[in-house]
Amino acid sequence: MKKNGTDFDAAVIGGGLGGLAAGALLARRGYKVFLAERNETVGGNASVVRRGGYSFERALHQVYGLGSPGTPSAALLKEIGVDRKVEFIKLPAFMEVVFPGLRFTFPADSGELEAALCRRFPAERAAIIRMLDQGRSLYQMDRLMKFGSWKDRLKDCANPAAELRHALNSAAMMRYFRSPFSDYCREHFRDPELTAILGGPWIYLGVPPSRASAMMMVAMMGAYTVEKTFYIRGGSSSLSEALADSITARGGTVRTCAPVRQILAGAGGAKGIMLEDGTRVDARCVVSNAPARLTFNGLLAPGSVPAPYLERLRSMTTSVSALHLLIGAELDLGRLDKPPVYATSCYAGLDHDENYRLTLKGGAGSFGLCFHSLADPSQAPRGCSSLAAITMAPWRGRAYWKKNRAAQADRLLGLAEGVLPGLRRKVREMEIFDPAAIEARTGVDSGAIYGWENNIGQTLFDRLPQAAPVRGLFLSGQWTCPGSGMTMAIQSGGTAARLAAEYMGPPEKKR
Repeated sequence: MKKNGTDFDAAVIGGGLGGLAAGALLARRGYKVFLAERNETVGGNASVVRRGGYSFERALHQVYGLGSPGTPSAALLKEIGVDRKVEFIKLPAFMEVVFPGLRFTFPADSGELEAALCRRFPAERAAIIRMLDQGRSLYQMDRLMKFGSWKDRLKDCANPAAELRHALNSAAMMRYFRSPFSDYCREHFRDPELTAILGGPWIYLGVPPSRASAMMMVAMMGAYTVEKTFYIRGGSSSLSEALADSITARGGTVRTCAPVRQILAGAGGAKGIMLEDGTRVDARCVVSNAPARLTFNGLLAPGSVPAPYLERLRSMTTSVSALHLLIGAELDLGRLDKPPVYATSCYAGLDHDENYRLTLKGGAGSFGLCFHSLADPSQAPRGCSSLAAITMAPWRGRAYWKKNRAAQADRLLGLAEGVLPGLRRKVREMEIFDPAAIEARTGVDSGAIYGWENNIGQTLFDRLPQAAPVRGLFLSGQWTCPGSGMTMAIQSGGTAARLAAEYMGPPEKKR
């Protein structure tokens, strides 16, 4: 056994955005941090692949809130000290949804979205305004959870009446927390095209509107249009590396190619980690950004975790995986007669349940395109473009994907060519990430891209809390509240760090 030379306050397992945010915030508050990452680079899926002058995103489409001063996520980055080290490029649209004979662009502004929907569907005006107002209120509730009580907000705010309206709207929406968005739409809207458009963002959750929480869907629209949406200049690696640098700049250690074998825990709780190479890292607490089942069933010794908690983990369902086709093309998207919207999602029809079913069968039910170089031209050589084609995909096993990945990638490229005619001839670089590759990168069984499936009963408050049932162990990442997505992963890391700091007490003097 090799003993690490210095003890640490916190040992962080996993260098995804949740673990990086937790480690960076603890380091900023004076704690000594050791972060272990299994891959050769930090970031997990928040990282890029560089080939032939192109930069390809492994997963990022866009983030909300990180570039808007005063939002909870931006405030966390400011406290860590990386807000000025990363540039966020504001996007004019949240997404475009495309159906046969129908398309709609979601502006990345709540007022503009309201106006666009009301122009398109004037007979539904009252219901549209009510839903978007509820989304804004849920966004305010999210801020409240992070920044204080309603009493504090009312005492300091300039418009108490508006705050009370947000409180009442949020309370009214709570009854839809465990109701599907499809039921919400049937209750409030009549036009099937409007219902299909509003249901389009389900692709960011990985489950159709009949299985997604109505409150979650409405809150998501509120977050993306109130906090605005952004791409990260230089790619998501810029943010991941800035967070890692923030840890090392404050005396911490970030070790890559360092898979963790065990969480060291006993009667007194978690006291450090053991790496696969035998290095022991003693710490006052542990933050795990690793997959939940790996944390509790693989890294902790049998008998360490209460049986009811393990039963809860067994009962939860992991999400679908994905097939990502990363494309470098000799094609200048900005010079097209009608440049595409940065994030575009295409559907076979208005019935999202059928779209979902077709997608998981390997059909053309739904797929997305993300044009990263439209936002940041540095992601591709001059006159060229970097883009990603994405579709959800079931696991089916490593052997299946080894045999079929090329054929499935070709099928997805054909779908992308339906949006960009002639694309196949212009491809100069291409990288395929199938579910097996995602599993290998993240360590997540079956390559689940959202952690737990975002179905009713497994979203927001129904995900795991950051405080684990083992003393001194805290959780971050998409397995925890508030859920999947890069902004939420960062928020979860901030919450884990605050709980860990409270557990440890003030930082000890430098040893």
